[in-house]
Amino acid sequence: MSSLCGRCGDGKAAVLPDGTVAVCEIGRFLTAGSVRGASLASVLAGERWAEVAASVARRAGAAPCDPDCSPNDDTCQPSSGGTCGPSDG
Repeated sequence: MSSLCGRCGDGKAAVLPDGTVAVCEIGRFLTAGSVRGASLASVLAGERWAEVAASVARRAGAAPCDPDCSPNDDTCQPSSGGTCGPSDG
């Protein structure tokens, strides 16, 4: 939990290959439901989503997750042709 930027669940969600919905790409262990048995909208509007998102300690003035390319920068996609490797830091 201490490695998370504190903005999990703020405007983004991660849908994992098995349909599990998590509050962040980095915090894949913070799951809130599945799109296999419900719509994404219902998972995001659910009580479990609110509970899981609230469990992440918010940091005042939290900057976007590092590295800047992911998960914060939507331009880092396989189709862009660029690389988006892990942070060196």
